[in-house]
Amino acid sequence: MSTITELVRCNGHVVTGVYLAFPDARRIACNGHGYRLLTLQDTTGKISAYAWDTNYRGPTIDSPSAINAKIKVKQNEYGAIVALLEASILPLPVASVLTNATPKLSELLAKLDELKSQLTIEPLRNFVADVLADAPLVDSFCRMPASRKYHHNYPGGLLEHSLEVAQAVGRNKGLGNEVRELAIVGALFHDIGKIHTLNDDGGAAMRPLVDHDQLTTELLATPLRDLDAQWRDGAIALRHIWTRHYKKVHSLGTASVAAEIVRLADRMSARLDK
Repeated sequence: MSTITELVRCNGHVVTGVYLAFPDARRIACNGHGYRLLTLQDTTGKISAYAWDTNYRGPTIDSPSAINAKIKVKQNEYGAIVALLEASILPLPVASVLTNATPKLSELLAKLDELKSQLTIEPLRNFVADVLADAPLVDSFCRMPASRKYHHNYPGGLLEHSLEVAQAVGRNKGLGNEVRELAIVGALFHDIGKIHTLNDDGGAAMRPLVDHDQLTTELLATPLRDLDAQWRDGAIALRHIWTRHYKKVHSLGTASVAAEIVRLADRMSARLDK
């Protein structure tokens, strides 16, 4: 992962990074090839980049966006020439990137983007996209700790812990695809209810009275209803993972297997960070 400051020192290398992308108008070069000029920015600076029609692979960037990018940098007498080769748009509010895009957060966002791209079950892909389209929710998810004192108890710890659990689940290649992907999604959002129990605005009053697992299904109620319409069994399995994963239930097939895997990966991530 390269920052803008590091980019200006590269020459002939293909590098990756997470940046804000501010698009300019499309243009035509003297050789007749079209391109879009963009400004890439992070907390270390900003630089111009070119997305050539002949080389760029990715979505059209027509509004300020946070992107996970692969770029090639060349140096000439005028400085660094940056060509955008690939990009995917990240589900993060622009304001949040501007204020919180530390190198660590950039790395976590790239991992989130990679994890999302691994999902092959369309209803689950749609569900994750719906959750990540909620800008205030994602902003909190990215900046909150996973706990006050126990594990990952620092800003961004909630996202880091959630990704650790989801990645651990994803490495279980022996699982059936359905169980594995349900467990990945269940792991990714298993603690998202903590954005209410750990915040400074009422969290202290809520923590002793309301379990964060119950808040997870409340926060994700709308995407879950949409998933109900596309894949009801999948929506039920996710609810089971988030509300019953701490109990031993042996008769629910796929849902129980996914829940147990998430429970074990969750415990391991927490213990390794202590």
